Amino acid sequence: MAIVENFDPGKYLQAKKRYCPRYFYGHRGFNIPVQVVDITKLTYIPREIGKTYIKHHLINPLVVCKITPERWQGEKIGNIPYRNPSTIIKINEDGFIYVASRGCKRIMSMLENGYRFVDAYVLDDMQTCFELGTQLVNEYNESL
Repeated sequence: MAIVENFDPGKYLQAKKRYCPRYFYGHRGFNIPVQVVDITKLTYIPREIGKTYIKHHLINPLVVCKITPERWQGEKIGNIPYRNPSTIIKINEDGFIYVASRGCKRIMSMLENGYRFVDAYVLDDMQTCFELGTQLVNEYNESL
């Protein structure tokens, strides 16, 4: 399972904007708890990224979609499921695939810097996952 309860805090990167400590409670219209996930168990598109992309700073939690292997073969919403041939699909022990909807570059950088656990919003609806990820990206770009 990708969601972690006991983890090594030395390998954990906490997001700065976790909103209403641990929960989204209506912020942006979503009620989604922040969870700690093991990034080595996520399915993501590998990217070539240097260690300077993320060192010890994460603004927003990752957006992760929990889907079945059957759903992986179905219709695409946003960027999920990936059609990129370099993607390594990881089916976890609970039978689900946990897909990083937003944050593939951040995952690669965190792994390069020795992190294993990170904050994430885990959703089991691809449309909601796409909408939340889009809002987070838009808000981040507007803040620049």
